[in-house]
Amino acid sequence: MVNHTFDSRPAVLIAGYYGFGNLGDEAILQVLVAKLKGNLDAQLIVLSAHPEQTAAKLGVTAVDRWSPIAVIKAMRRCRGCIFGGGGLLQNKTSTYSLLYYLAIILLGRFLRRPVLLLGQGLGPINGLLSRMLTGIVLRYVSPIGCRDEASIAFALQLKVAGRWEGDLIFLGDHLIVQSEITHDKDIVLAVAEPPSCVRSQFIEFLVDVADQFCRDQGGKTILLPFFPAQDRVLACDIAARLNSPHRLIVITEPAEALSVIAYAGVVISTRLHPLEFAALCGTPLIAIASDPKIANFIAELRSHGGPAIPLYKIEDLPSLEEITSAIKAALSPLFHRDLKESSRRISDKAQQAFIPNLTRLKRLVG
Repeated sequence: MVNHTFDSRPAVLIAGYYGFGNLGDEAILQVLVAKLKGNLDAQLIVLSAHPEQTAAKLGVTAVDRWSPIAVIKAMRRCRGCIFGGGGLLQNKTSTYSLLYYLAIILLGRFLRRPVLLLGQGLGPINGLLSRMLTGIVLRYVSPIGCRDEASIAFALQLKVAGRWEGDLIFLGDHLIVQSEITHDKDIVLAVAEPPSCVRSQFIEFLVDVADQFCRDQGGKTILLPFFPAQDRVLACDIAARLNSPHRLIVITEPAEALSVIAYAGVVISTRLHPLEFAALCGTPLIAIASDPKIANFIAELRSHGGPAIPLYKIEDLPSLEEITSAIKAALSPLFHRDLKESSRRISDKAQQAFIPNLTRLKRLVG
């Protein structure tokens, strides 16, 4: 039976981009719920676009994020509100999204409920008015838990304090592949729709790279849309042009995506969470940046002892010879070792950084 009702326990409200089918955000929610259930005796209430699905999958109470009445009731019911990771405070996606999350913070302030921002990727926020408004609202929740050093720097630009917490995905002990596994000879493409002005060139580039890899390694291409609602059309267009053996996989569970990535020969992605999954598994990865968060994550890995991960801008893609050479370098045992070690360091550091949040939440729920 799906749980929609409030119970007698103290409650914690969790806000984020949940219930939309984005595997990365759903993985963050799973990790956060597991962490809180293991440490708090509290009812967890999640704001979700599809509350029935969220409640059924995670054993939490979920309410419709689009219903003002439901959101207000949930905020009144809770002892505190958590913003659970992700790039929530930005207006590259839409200004409406930014205003939605700022409104949640202000609602918590109005109802005198503490709001904790955990593992946040801040920015970009375009427009002077949007930046000023965000800075004013965030002063109510400072310090802000940031997922990378770039977000801490952005917080300072907004005149608020930030502290490093890492991406919440690194709190998931079950996501880290402890034992050595034998990687297949497959190439995984987990890519989002690029700007329309470079779409044709991007598809041609990926087709050439995937076909070359499959010829060299004898494997196949796996197309893995991490946000199927947005990525599936691109994946189908790539598949239609491939000459090598290929398979398009549309899945809804983060654990299944993790398994695909764990056994891959190499992962190429323009999305953050496939790259994070690859790093956690020690799977060779190639990053293509259409958003600053990709470069920020690669910088985090490097600052924690990671290897020289190939990073390219989507507007300035390398030649086939250059990226083929980069992939060969990434297949080395040394690259694999350094990648797993840097992920382990980030995970250990994130676990320690999360302790003050748990301490505060325990005080809130009594």
